Amino acid sequence: MKRLVWCAALAALSVPAVTSAKKDAAPAAAPAGPAGFADSNAALLAGTNRVAISSVIVQFQASTNAVDGPGAWFQMFKSRSTSETVLGWPGADPGLMTQIADQAYAKLKADLVAAGYEIVPEAQVKASTHYAALRSVGGIPAVTEFGNAAGDAYYVSPSSLPSYLPYALELGVFSVPKSFIGFTSAFGGKSRTPGGPSYISLQNNWKVAGSEVALAKELNAHVLKATYVVSLGTATATIKVSRDRTIGYDWGGNLGTQTTKTSAGSGEAMAQPGLMPEQTHLAFRTATGNPKWQKVSLTKLAPPKDGDVSVFLNQPLAGSTDLFFLSGKGGQKGSFLAAPGGPDFKFKFTASLKESERYKDEVGAMMAQANQLMLALVKR
Repeated sequence: MKRLVWCAALAALSVPAVTSAKKDAAPAAAPAGPAGFADSNAALLAGTNRVAISSVIVQFQASTNAVDGPGAWFQMFKSRSTSETVLGWPGADPGLMTQIADQAYAKLKADLVAAGYEIVPEAQVKASTHYAALRSVGGIPAVTEFGNAAGDAYYVSPSSLPSYLPYALELGVFSVPKSFIGFTSAFGGKSRTPGGPSYISLQNNWKVAGSEVALAKELNAHVLKATYVVSLGTATATIKVSRDRTIGYDWGGNLGTQTTKTSAGSGEAMAQPGLMPEQTHLAFRTATGNPKWQKVSLTKLAPPKDGDVSVFLNQPLAGSTDLFFLSGKGGQKGSFLAAPGGPDFKFKFTASLKESERYKDEVGAMMAQANQLMLALVKR
């Protein structure tokens, strides 16, 4: 599948220069290897080989974006001479995504057994009042339209295991939702799914850690949450500005100069499923763990630590580039495609899945590979 590209151009009289602000802090340096620990180690799991799976969530990215130009670092107020590209997948099939989540859950259990763990029966986990408390505090609908730092996302749970979200401070910067196709509200980051979460509710989930420790003690098992983040593809945006100066006389006969600025914007996108590193992770809460929650950086991207032991995928995994159809459109400020007040150039690409079974197989294979890499670090 070739990248789709849109280009446009406009010219205007010279305007005052806009000073670019300092770029965001770089992501935290990740340890070497295909998987890594987030400020923890396997020795903390020595107490028992029993595992109670309390939550499995597959986040399917529904949008991503790219911005180029002065002020591109600040998404809310894009400055002059700016180009933005959005790649979106607004029409994903909930049934297909649920099948993939069911497949991920079944594979996780099998891989845990292969790694030397005993799985607490699901019915026993769900019968606990502590699991009910977890659902009461952080529970989400089985298919929830929400978002993360990468953009809009579908949060999907296995059909037999209603899941819940961790406390925001254990997830770090990635828990702050962005929306490019309307899955969350502009203020407060509230999901448009009835009963769905918001960024404010994630900040109130501080009781999750204590309930997980209590559940671990009750079941004499490590409580495990699995999160898989399935990326959508890539978007790029480019802005090029040239200035031409001319010398001439104005209406008053005065000699002067005039500067004409010409801006040319382009955008391109490629839809390709993948598994996002660092955010794809397994989090174990132990019976002797910290009930007051863990904490990760709130100033830069870092692997989450929503457990006493958190192990994460440390390399991106990528699928095929021919699984989606892409359609695109582009325009410049003031046109019906790019609203006034936004970037000078706006390019929108919409992805639609054309091979559902192959998509399911490839995403399933990537999650199985991620399990293998992560569980190798905590194998019994």
